[in-house]
Amino acid sequence: MGHLELLLVENFKSWRGRQVIGPFRRFTCIIGPNGSGKSNVMDALSFVMGEKIANLRVKNIQELIHGAHIGRPVSSSASVKIVYVEESGEEKTFTRIIRGGCSEFHFDDNPVSRSVYIAELEKIGIIIKARNCLVFQAERYQSLLEELKMNKIQLQLFQLYHNERKIHFLNTELERVSRDLSVTKESLSRHENIVKAKKKEHGMLTRQLQQTEKELKSLEALLNQKRPQYIKAKENTSHHLKKLDVAKKSIKDSEKQCSKQEDDIKALETELVDLDGAWRSFEKQVEEEILYKGRDIELEASQLEHYKELKEQVRKKVAIMTQQLKKLQWEQKTDKERLAFEKRRHGEVQENLKQIKEQIEDHKKRIEKLEEYTKTCMDCLKEKKQQEETLVGEIENTKSRMSEVNEELNLIKSELQNAGIDSHEGNRQQKRAEVLEHLKRLYPDSVFGRLLDLCHPIHKKYQLAVTKVFGRYMVAIVVASEKVAKDCIRFLKEERAEPETFLALDYLDIKPINERLREIKGCKMVIDVIKTQFPQLKKVIQFVCGNGLVCETVEEARHIAFGGPERRKTVALDGTLFLKSGVISGGSSDLKYKARCWDEKEIKNLRDRRAQLIQELKDLMKILRKEADLKQIQTLIQGTHTRLKYSQSELEMIKKKHLAAFYREQSQLQSELLNIESQCTVLSEGIKERQQRIEEFQEKIDKVINDVFVTD
Repeated sequence: MGHLELLLVENFKSWRGRQVIGPFRRFTCIIGPNGSGKSNVMDALSFVMGEKIANLRVKNIQELIHGAHIGRPVSSSASVKIVYVEESGEEKTFTRIIRGGCSEFHFDDNPVSRSVYIAELEKIGIIIKARNCLVFQAERYQSLLEELKMNKIQLQLFQLYHNERKIHFLNTELERVSRDLSVTKESLSRHENIVKAKKKEHGMLTRQLQQTEKELKSLEALLNQKRPQYIKAKENTSHHLKKLDVAKKSIKDSEKQCSKQEDDIKALETELVDLDGAWRSFEKQVEEEILYKGRDIELEASQLEHYKELKEQVRKKVAIMTQQLKKLQWEQKTDKERLAFEKRRHGEVQENLKQIKEQIEDHKKRIEKLEEYTKTCMDCLKEKKQQEETLVGEIENTKSRMSEVNEELNLIKSELQNAGIDSHEGNRQQKRAEVLEHLKRLYPDSVFGRLLDLCHPIHKKYQLAVTKVFGRYMVAIVVASEKVAKDCIRFLKEERAEPETFLALDYLDIKPINERLREIKGCKMVIDVIKTQFPQLKKVIQFVCGNGLVCETVEEARHIAFGGPERRKTVALDGTLFLKSGVISGGSSDLKYKARCWDEKEIKNLRDRRAQLIQELKDLMKILRKEADLKQIQTLIQGTHTRLKYSQSELEMIKKKHLAAFYREQSQLQSELLNIESQCTVLSEGIKERQQRIEEFQEKIDKVINDVFVTD
């Protein structure tokens, strides 16, 4: 047995252009929402299998062309083609084409007559008259009902048999469960005693936990109180540690210098010892030479006497110069020692000045870091304060909005409780609502909705009266034009939906309002007790209500309707309607049931509003959770403010106290250094000049000695 492989349609019903549907399998199921084209697939298959036009939900064959049902056909022709595959793999094609007002038939892409076409269909087992290929819902329904009835009887017998077996099994099971239940009860009693003991223990532990939490909170408060002192101590410790590092560095430098000087002293002492040894050996050598010469040279007494006289004469002549020379030598020695002392002082002052400069640089770096840290803290503080202000404002607004939302929710809850109306919709109402939504999607600017949803009475007491006057127009759909209404009706037919009443704004025959009726006492015009938010809808309300009047009581309605010179259409608040023709229609329970739709409409709006408010409340609760972030930010602000305060105080102390003291000390050392340098210069010049004078005196003494000894 072969099977259907492909379905090709072109400009057929809801398909525009050429469309390929398939490939199909041995079993293919087509699913989709309302209006998606499932029924049009069946219509295409029926059409290509030779079905009559009357069975395809259209009046004439041209309405099968795409767009023809709304008066805008996209083409003058349409076609449907199927590809049938035999068991042997041979393909056969059947095509039916619409041209003008008739059909053309093609088999394997060759034009054939209708009889040949039907004969070829019968060869593959499709008999049009027997309708043995397509099964429609209406034909299959009765057979399915009978089959369902038989199946229900078998099912009941099957259930009865199994129920008896199940009853026997359940009785046995009940006995076993009863035994287990008694054991369970005993176990339950035992466990209840255990639970009581555990509850008692839990209560004691809870009290201990509360006491511990209380102590923990007091410790946290104490910690928060001590935190600024800790920060201050930490900053001071850091500062003193840095000073300690500087002092350690200075000590290391001093120790190195001291070690160097000790090494120099040791070297000088060694040299001094060597010099002392050399001096002693020299003196010893000189004495030996003198003794040796003394042994060799022996002066006569007269010569020795003469030598002494000359020596005395020399002593007398150079006595003054010798004293002046000794004085100059003593002064020279003193100045040299003083110069050496000043040079040592100069080195010490330079070292101190170097340390002061290093400390000044360290303090400047510390100032830069503190200024940078202060700036960072101020920027952070400014940012956190802005965040705090934003969060505070947001949380305050959230709390205020939450109170408003809770109040509105309580009002809605009370109104819903007072209403007490079951607004459950049946399948029929849901289907009609789906159809209306689909029409709104197709014609978004032309389909407005049902009259019931577009307006409502100004007070609940007018609900019955307005419901009576509206009558069958209560659930009518308001559209913009007659054309849109016809298109909607055609769509309902195609979807096999329930019939609907449409009110087209450009098609209504509206009677003018009789303004004199507003002057009648004891009644109001029906159009005045109905309000709407859509200005264009007033024409529809005027068409439906006409010049009808609404009265408080039935007697007033009857009197105004029939008691005057001309009859009028009136309605009482209980729904009793008086027509001009004399027909009186009383309020019934059915009318009260219909009038409930106004309350259901309000309840639906209330429930929608409640859902919106609950969602808004959830969002507000999420925002309210930011209070923890606010507390954290406030703690950060407090800590940053404390650190900023201590940093600023330290910065001010360094600038005004420490740095100023170092600058003063540096100035003093520099002035002292200048004084030492000037003194060293003066001493050096004095020593140089005195050395020249010593040399001059020595030359003079030597000259005198030479003169004395040479002349003799």
